[in-house]
Amino acid sequence: MRLIVLGTSCSNPTVERNLTAIALQFEGNWFLFDCPEGTQRQMMKSGVSYMRVHSIFLSHFHADHVLGLPGLIATMAMHERDLPLYVYGPKGTKKEIEKIMDLALMRKNFEIRVKEVGRGKVCEGEKYEIDSFPLKHGVPCLGYVFKEKDKKGTFQREKALKLGIPEGPLWSRLQKGEKVKVKGKAFKPEQVMDYSKGRKGKKVSTLTQ
Repeated sequence: MRLIVLGTSCSNPTVERNLTAIALQFEGNWFLFDCPEGTQRQMMKSGVSYMRVHSIFLSHFHADHVLGLPGLIATMAMHERDLPLYVYGPKGTKKEIEKIMDLALMRKNFEIRVKEVGRGKVCEGEKYEIDSFPLKHGVPCLGYVFKEKDKKGTFQREKALKLGIPEGPLWSRLQKGEKVKVKGKAFKPEQVMDYSKGRKGKKVSTLTQ
C-alpha cells in the first residue's frame, strides 16, 4: 500500500499547497479521493498514473473538491483509456457528473460507472474493501475507509499436495476457512494453513470537508 497526499489546502490553492486530494495505490491500482483543480498536475509530479486510476471517491460537490474531474477525464480520453472508470459519491452524484460532462463538451471513449452511496460497503476487491460514512457539512458529504483485508495465514502448498488435495478450487475454499472433501475424506483448514503468519490489514480513513 502506498499513500500520497496530493494537496492539503481548502477553498483555494496556495503557492505551497494544492487543494485537498489523496491518492492510494494498492495491488497495482490507484484509488483517488476527491479531485479538485490541479489534481492531475499533482499526480504527474508525484508519480501517480492517471491511466491506472481504478476508482474516484468524491466526498461532496463543493467546487474545491471536484473541479479537476473534467480535466482528468479529458486527459484519460485523449490518451485512449479503454478501461471503465468507477466514480462513487453521495446522493446526487450521477446528476452532477452529467452536468460536468455537458459543461466540458466532452467526448469520452471509455465507460464511466457512477454509483451513489451512503453508509456501508461501497466496493470490494479480493484483498480490500471500501466503506463510506456520512459527515456533517453544508451539503451531502461522505468520508471513506479503505481497509486491506486481514491475512488469516499462509497456505502451505506442499502439505496440501502431500495430503492428496489437488490444486484448484479446494485450495481456495480451505484458505477461506471451509472444510473440504477429497474422495470421501474430510480435510480442515488448519491442516494446510499456517495461522502464525496471519496479520491485521492496514486501514486508511479519509475525511475531506
